[in-house]
Amino acid sequence: FSHPQYLPIVPLILLQASSDVILLQEWWFDDQFSSIFDSITGHLFDRVAECRPGGVLYGKEFSCFAKNDPHRPLREDGMCCLINKNGKLDLVKSEQVLTGPQRIAQIVQCKEKCEDGRDVFLANTHLSFPHDEDSRRNDRRQAFEITLIQRALSKARRRTSRGKTFSSSHP
Repeated sequence: FSHPQYLPIVPLILLQASSDVILLQEWWFDDQFSSIFDSITGHLFDRVAECRPGGVLYGKEFSCFAKNDPHRPLREDGMCCLINKNGKLDLVKSEQVLTGPQRIAQIVQCKEKCEDGRDVFLANTHLSFPHDEDSRRNDRRQAFEITLIQRALSKARRRTSRGKTFSSSHP
């Protein structure tokens, strides 16, 4: 198992078992980690995750390739949304929004379980963090990312008749 340091997240998730939705800005696409995670939490939550696109960092290529497209390299990490199976929402689908060369947001569509249940859209993102001393540059980068995410949310909502929108971001 390549990322044992991420297993402590599992008990924290179990402490939040009464939450309808849990948005994780860090998720590792490791088959063994996912299997362990799902074996412990799978009876409580539906899970949908999106992987970040790959690239080259410090001369090292991130080469976790998409199973359906070997020409599109993916990183080993991304983000994840957990929907409580006993909560008020059903998971419908998830879409990835590219917000930068190796950055994504996740637009998750759910539906209220009640009669005439409305569509509920969630935006999950991990905003960029400063890589230089110019805080204004980072502020502009984050504003641009949020604009892209808001456009994607609006587009997703237009594809349905009605919906509520909630979001979570973590710099």
